[in-house]
Amino acid sequence: PRVPAADRTGRDKKAYFVRLSLRYSAGALASTVEDLIRWQHALSNDKLLSADSRKLMRTPGTLNDGKRINYGMGLMIRKSYGRRVIDHGGGINGFRSHLAHYPASDHTIIVLANSETISASKLAGLIAEQLFEEKNGPAE
Repeated sequence: PRVPAADRTGRDKKAYFVRLSLRYSAGALASTVEDLIRWQHALSNDKLLSADSRKLMRTPGTLNDGKRINYGMGLMIRKSYGRRVIDHGGGINGFRSHLAHYPASDHTIIVLANSETISASKLAGLIAEQLFEEKNGPAE
């Protein structure tokens, strides 16, 4: 359970201990921006998956009722600032992250935050806004 930083009297409260090693894929994983940019480059250049698998991963899904969704096999696929962006965020107690890749311009935005009060996704969007409003590169 989430514990507020202070109780109703305004006094600090001790947070519960969370053992991240028991959180499987949502925890027990440490990375850096440098690691993640290497991951993104390898993923985009078919060094981790075949071109066919990468295409499937970046193709929006279809539900059983025929409704199309903006989620592929593990990634969100959408438009932002007139450009196709493939992204995904994550979070666990005390941490937030977001990785957004813009394939046409090969820009990647990575935000790692060691705070639950920061929206890594929102911050990535603000960075994209600055990047793409200043550059009038090819929209997808």
